[in-house]
Amino acid sequence: MDGRYFADRRQVRRRPKQTERGITMGFVVCEVCDWLNDEAAEEIAEALNMHMDAHPEKH
Repeated sequence: MDGRYFADRRQVRRRPKQTERGITMGFVVCEVCDWLNDEAAEEIAEALNMHMDAHPEKH
């Protein structure tokens, strides 16, 4: 429950996160289109995690 982003096939998802008030649910962030492969979703998740590390207040 770290709130990090990850790829699940063509979907980019966010894991649940523990907060002061409880647990926030995980959710689907986006899904890459058919003409892109599963690696595109992994790259998007990696970019979102890098952005979260640099700007945690925006996530």
